Amino acid sequence: MKDISNGYIALYRQFINWEWFTDVKTCHLFQYCLLRANSKNTVWRGINIKRGQFVTSLRTMSIETGLSLQEVRTSLKKLTHELTQLATPSYSIITVVNYNLYQKSNTRINKRLTTDNNIISNTSYIKVSSSSIEEKISKLTEEEEELLKNVSRRNGVTYFQRWLKKVVENNDHISLIKYEQERQQRKEEEERKKREKKKSEEEIKNSPEEEEKIRQIQERIKKRGKKQ
Repeated sequence: MKDISNGYIALYRQFINWEWFTDVKTCHLFQYCLLRANSKNTVWRGINIKRGQFVTSLRTMSIETGLSLQEVRTSLKKLTHELTQLATPSYSIITVVNYNLYQKSNTRINKRLTTDNNIISNTSYIKVSSSSIEEKISKLTEEEEELLKNVSRRNGVTYFQRWLKKVVENNDHISLIKYEQERQQRKEEEERKKREKKKSEEEIKNSPEEEEKIRQIQERIKKRGKKQ
């Protein structure tokens, strides 16, 4: 994580006493929502997106967090007091219920530390994430989505989000998906060779009946040798 220019969020020590803190997947999703929520009111496709809200979809949340779709759904059901979800056929608006309570100190500090250019840059990134990225993701096949999830799990959410922006701008996802497919093919080929080797070794081994016959023959040879 080299680029830290997009700001930060406040995370209070009391967070460790939260009821879902030890539920790794649910805690991970909630922290992700805190990071993705807009720090300022904005507009997306004529819709007012308030501070503490962000536009997304279940598939986007799944890809960016590395969680499965079912894990995202389950965690959202657990977070009914922390999050609300306004779902439409093409997108969802997630609201962090007490965002102003969680981030009130951070807001005052950001007024002193964040320049206008950084605020504008951060806002434009949110717009890219909410519009163009949504359109790209909606065109992904299930296979491509799984490949991108693998990238997210191996490299972490921060890297994936940075990469995803480049995908939208440059269509770099084509080469990355191809690389991931080839990597999986090599892995499958290695596993196939291992299975064949194991099967071959098992075929070479004698059955218990054959082992017993060989043992009996060896015993007879020993007895003959002693008589001579």
